[in-house]
Amino acid sequence: MTELQVGTILKKYREKMGLSCDELAEKLDIWNRYVPLWESGLAFPDSSLQENLVKVLEIPFPDAAGILEKKKTLNIKTEELTINGLKGEYRFLHIADLHAVLYDDREREDRAEYLKPRIKDFSEDGINPTQRMAALIDYIHTHASELDAVLLSGDIIDCPSEKSLEYLKDLLESLPVPYMFVLGNHDWQYADENEKNVAKFLHRHLFNDYTLGNPYFHKKKFGELTFLGVDNSVGYYEAGLADVLKQAIIEEKNIILLQHIPFYAATLSQDNKTWWHGQDYIFGSLQDKGQDNRKVYELVTAGENNVKAVFAGHQHFFHHDILDGGIPQYIAPYAASGGAILYHIHG
Repeated sequence: MTELQVGTILKKYREKMGLSCDELAEKLDIWNRYVPLWESGLAFPDSSLQENLVKVLEIPFPDAAGILEKKKTLNIKTEELTINGLKGEYRFLHIADLHAVLYDDREREDRAEYLKPRIKDFSEDGINPTQRMAALIDYIHTHASELDAVLLSGDIIDCPSEKSLEYLKDLLESLPVPYMFVLGNHDWQYADENEKNVAKFLHRHLFNDYTLGNPYFHKKKFGELTFLGVDNSVGYYEAGLADVLKQAIIEEKNIILLQHIPFYAATLSQDNKTWWHGQDYIFGSLQDKGQDNRKVYELVTAGENNVKAVFAGHQHFFHHDILDGGIPQYIAPYAASGGAILYHIHG
């Protein structure tokens, strides 16, 4: 069963029992945030909770069978993207939000204390992020002959500790196919620098080797497709990025924009609020007054231009939108739970 099918079953039997989401969470002794996530199809119950869920909600077979399916180590979604005029066919694996937490005795004591519980925070069914990535790497090696590249749209590591950076370097060097990498907000920041944009500039150079020397903006071509990698991980585009992007859109064809934070879309808003405790964002919306944010959004969604899709991450759940101008936007699922997207792009 899909996450959404399981969510529909859970909601049906919860309401039949006359329980609110909070009451069910209390009976299960879990954080009340989890039940809405399950019911909306954004997450799947851990195997440690599945039997208790079936028991508490008195779910009969065959519905119970869907709940008791242990979630697979990997959950790779396949998406078809048609771009008129393409002669070839292309396949890309899109990964975001792994949040690999690694540190050693080189780390400051206060930071190590902060990082220690985050390993558990990003582990589901007892599988930690580096184990998830090992499974993804195995998948990539097995399917290397079918893949044109791996796309990584940020938060692959949870902070720029020395051990995390060594892990990222080894990971990227181990890929048997080309890759494209853009920064997420966790890649470059520590917790104690969370709201200080200066941290971004202190640590950005550490990622130069993975972004053709320019983490702000770089481009790579794969056959007939051009990927533009931009860094919006602070929540805005740097001043002047819109002009650089405008020129690239004029010069290149069959463009896909790769970034960490997705553009606002009304269809994304409710899922975003469900996942993030009622919070929403206005990135790229009409109300957004951030540096160059609106300019970039209008460039990308102008319609009849060379931008064909936007690939993003950050939200920790899969989503597919159609932005203004008919531009599709895909948000990669949570890699820390084994999620990724396999795109088949063709004419």
